[in-house]
Amino acid sequence: MNNTSSKTTLFLMEQIVVITVFAICAAICVNILSHAHSVAGTAVDTRHALMIAENAAESHKAHGGDLMGVSRTLNRAGYNDILGYDMLVIFFDNNWQVSDEPDAQFSLQILQTFDGSIVYGHITVNRISRVVSSDYETVWQDEMIRITTAARRQA
Repeated sequence: MNNTSSKTTLFLMEQIVVITVFAICAAICVNILSHAHSVAGTAVDTRHALMIAENAAESHKAHGGDLMGVSRTLNRAGYNDILGYDMLVIFFDNNWQVSDEPDAQFSLQILQTFDGSIVYGHITVNRISRVVSSDYETVWQDEMIRITTAARRQA
């Protein structure tokens, strides 16, 4: 009778060790899959940010540096954007649709500087984090240079 009890105890300890090993492996796999999901989400955001920045650059080029024209082209839904002489900010929701600032998860910012007849543009797409404060994490940024028509005529 003592021999049977010893085999049962050994079998139960073996099962506990096997279950513990499987639990550790499962925890590692969940951690790896969670990280992969996060990386995939970042890649999708980067791809969308690149497309938005390219659209902004092409629109800026087509409108000759006129930010009002860029705003009309990119902000077809008519939401409020921030438009100044040398700055344009358009807000996007989590699905990359143009939205108002309170609902925004991302922002497109175009800053212009002028050097004679040359227009320099700096395009930045930011992720807006409202966890603690309104922090901005840059998702994509690019530089563009546009020579105005008047300068081309002189050249």
